[in-house]
Amino acid sequence: MKLILSTENTGPESQDQVIELAIIDADTTQTLFNQRFKPSVFIKEQAVSVHGITLGALAHIKTWADYHDHILEIIKNAESIMTYNCDFDFRLMRQTAEAFDRVWPQVIPPCRDLRVAYADIAQIEFNEYYGTWKWQKLEVACQQQGIDVSDLKTHNALDDCRATQRLYKKLQGAFDAYWKPFVKPLSTRYEEFKENIEEISQLFSQGLSISHIHQKLFQDGKITLSYTHFTKFFKDYTETYVSLAESPAPRLAPKRGPKIARDREIEFQANKHEIIVLLNKGYSKAQIHRMLKKQGKWNTSYANFTEICRQYNVRKHHKLDINKALK
Repeated sequence: MKLILSTENTGPESQDQVIELAIIDADTTQTLFNQRFKPSVFIKEQAVSVHGITLGALAHIKTWADYHDHILEIIKNAESIMTYNCDFDFRLMRQTAEAFDRVWPQVIPPCRDLRVAYADIAQIEFNEYYGTWKWQKLEVACQQQGIDVSDLKTHNALDDCRATQRLYKKLQGAFDAYWKPFVKPLSTRYEEFKENIEEISQLFSQGLSISHIHQKLFQDGKITLSYTHFTKFFKDYTETYVSLAESPAPRLAPKRGPKIARDREIEFQANKHEIIVLLNKGYSKAQIHRMLKKQGKWNTSYANFTEICRQYNVRKHHKLDINKALK
């Protein structure tokens, strides 16, 4: 079963939570889940202005914790899950689960982001700054394709699912063709890797290097593939992402005086969200520094830029994406 999922949230930041979740069947439009949740944090005013859900309206309903197991039961057996902002929706769901001391699984069905796919398929407007086709709002995408959504309310989780489903069905052939290249061809070597994916992921999470993981599995007789093929498969199914620590690392004394230190602190605080987004898009720190300087958002040197990133613990992480490997 293919699912479509949408959320409404308290905000976009690392401490925010899901307050509305809807899941429907992509083929039949049957509603499988549609609930609101009482959050443990305040709802930001900007978020309220978008979806209209206030904390008072949620004061006497259940929290995410009460539905967590049921939600996982719905999504765990899906063939795939489609959303109109995959990374955002799943990050907020993970944050919400962890806020209520619930475990979010490492292995979930493949998630397809229609927003990114539609931008590449429709090619409406090219964004020179990011070097990609411009993302379109869901309601705008439907309008561009002549899809009637007059009966739906924007920024309502269930209605957003329905709008996403209509867009998917209108361009289903194009979407399916767009995602098809991501499916890796099967081979004997790949099957060996796939059969041991759970152990590989576990060993990697324990801090073992790729070479040590390969050596261990080879000595145990679980794989016969070479180290070259092993690393190729491993890198194919590894996600790299950048995060910002909740609390800054211990500060070093500024090298060029307190004024420059203050300036770079102010510049970093004003641009930190954009910096993280650009890093996750694959831009180097040097490229980001040049972009910010060109836009007048950053005035201090590249050395100051890299130093403040280090002080605020901007880290690159690597995570084995089991979902891709199990396709």
